[in-house]
Amino acid sequence: MRTIERISVLSLDMSRERQQERWSLLKQPTISILTCYVCDFSDHISEYTVFKSDDMFQAGELIRYKCPICETIFGDLRFLTLSRDEINKDYEDVYSYYSEGDTSPYILEVLRDQPVCTNKNATYLDYACGKWNNVIPTLRSEGYDIIGYDKFVSGNEYTTNMLPDTRFDIVYNCNYIEHIINPYEDLHEIVSLVKKGGYIIFITACFEYCIAFTHYHTFFFNDKSLEYISKNLGITLVSSKKYHFADGQSTIAKVFKKD
Repeated sequence: MRTIERISVLSLDMSRERQQERWSLLKQPTISILTCYVCDFSDHISEYTVFKSDDMFQAGELIRYKCPICETIFGDLRFLTLSRDEINKDYEDVYSYYSEGDTSPYILEVLRDQPVCTNKNATYLDYACGKWNNVIPTLRSEGYDIIGYDKFVSGNEYTTNMLPDTRFDIVYNCNYIEHIINPYEDLHEIVSLVKKGGYIIFITACFEYCIAFTHYHTFFFNDKSLEYISKNLGITLVSSKKYHFADGQSTIAKVFKKD
């Protein structure tokens, strides 16, 4: 047992060291003209409002920019300009030594409050489900037809790391939309998994600018920026609600219908 524990500790140390080396080599790009990822506004970088914070995962000072047109806040550019393979490796390193907290009570409270989630005959997908909560087994035990998808999680009897080839009535995700790299490409993948007339539920506190101390939070979308995205993706916002939980935590749920 001690040998196994020692190997595990060494593996965690190596993951942290890889992250430290990766981020020690990554420098902020030297640019004068910056183009918004959402509305394509392009102008001198001085036209953007700058937000700075310190990262908890080896990346040092984070710099984000607020577009003066659509008001999307995005960055850090060092992370956004990495290749998908490099980003995946960074996630693999952090997930080897860091686990998310159990968000099941929050997600379940939000979903049970949504009128569109009362139908147990509908099909549900938890997109980017992770491995830290019990939402899927809980809802399945209550008779819901639900599975989970996450490319970073090994598959089991109710989750898969292979993108489903079917379409669902309702796709929801929690604390995902702030992690995307290419807004239209990544969100189109979610929309493509929903039946026409079906619903997408995004749950995150980061529709406001908060939890900025991690480089994995790359986009903060407000209502104005979501208007651009909705028109491009063929979805319509049908409801938005902020939830305050008994332990002081809060989140926001936005429900979109696929046109």
